[in-house]
Amino acid sequence: MKTFNCVFISFVFLLINLYSQTNSWIYKSNMPTARTFLSHTILDNKLYVIGGCPTTNATNKVEVYDPSSDSWSSVSNLPTALCYSMSCTYQNKIYVFGGAPGMWSNAGKSVYVFDSQTGIWTQKSDMPFEIGGGGIAIVGDTIYIIGGGPKASSPPNNKLIAYHPDIDNWSLKANLPTARNLLSACVFDGKIYAIGGTTDDWENLFYKVVEMYDPTTNTWTRKSDMPSGRYSSIVCVVDGLIYVIGGRAGTLSSTKNEAYDPIADSWRIKTSMQQSRTGLVGGNIENRIYVAGGHQGPPILFLSSCEEYFPDISEVKIESDFFTNKIKLHQNFPNPFNPSTKISWQSPVSGQQTIKLFDVLGREIETIVDGYFDAGLHSTLYIVHSTLPSGVYFYQLKAVDPSTSSGKSFIQTKKMILIK
Repeated sequence: MKTFNCVFISFVFLLINLYSQTNSWIYKSNMPTARTFLSHTILDNKLYVIGGCPTTNATNKVEVYDPSSDSWSSVSNLPTALCYSMSCTYQNKIYVFGGAPGMWSNAGKSVYVFDSQTGIWTQKSDMPFEIGGGGIAIVGDTIYIIGGGPKASSPPNNKLIAYHPDIDNWSLKANLPTARNLLSACVFDGKIYAIGGTTDDWENLFYKVVEMYDPTTNTWTRKSDMPSGRYSSIVCVVDGLIYVIGGRAGTLSSTKNEAYDPIADSWRIKTSMQQSRTGLVGGNIENRIYVAGGHQGPPILFLSSCEEYFPDISEVKIESDFFTNKIKLHQNFPNPFNPSTKISWQSPVSGQQTIKLFDVLGREIETIVDGYFDAGLHSTLYIVHSTLPSGVYFYQLKAVDPSTSSGKSFIQTKKMILIK
């Protein structure tokens, strides 16, 4: 009984701590070098900040933020000074693509790889085109560079090029429907989302457009527009939502924080940053979002500040008009749970129904239920397998409407928390 009480009290304090911090921003230690139009990636739960412009010319500095100690350190410099480059992590190495030596300079084709274990940079095969300010995303063993352009003052391209790091070569994919520069990109459930951006008319044109690329079919699909058009924002995925933070609309830097739900194809307004930023960097480390750098203006004020955001952990709920308020997915109980929890749902008609489990990045983990069910209330006992780590997960009910020839579906998603 004493052990149970201790566990229960610890859990209560955990929830109080979670809810007291959610949906809020706090300042952290400043980045050593104020700069904008820098690139970034996450490696070993640290934010690597790469290049950028501390003036109108680029730097080759690489600085690393460790949230666990709220401290910054430096690692080996880039082989060349770059801004507008595109960076990512693949197999514990950092890849840096393209970029330019200054704000108004022509972009290059170079590809550099950093080994954090040895501190050594090496060079790989050049990109097919000169690109800076493009989006970047990884699906499987392929790195995609999306849009961008040869120069900030030049019309952007609509290219989608794929780099295959295991064999160090490039291929062309279906063109981005909307050519744009300084866009943002991320991956959810194996698909790439290209968000926002601008053209050489960056003072007057700031896109709201969201386009989704499916690598398996090599096709693009238009999705719901952003609430507010912006470029030079950062995007990251937390708890099944794509957060689009900061950026610029015309001559104004923004504090805006808007979250896109890719399952419902809808947007939500979230708590704004404390400081407006264009050309910032940021990412998700253990379900907290960290942003750093960028600039305000004009006149340009280069920023070194760093902010931490803990998104809210409210229930994610998605409904279509099919069976609204008639079919229902219930909250699992107990929640949080370990090692098992009961999932219940009810349907007014018989039909094919599935329940699948996803992680916070939208990746499918397993199918919990898949079969034909009569009308009524149903439940299943979900027993977690031993390799699943503690964390937040989503379980999603999909029920096909048997009365429609098109197979219209109801989809509802809820959150569960596993604590081991």
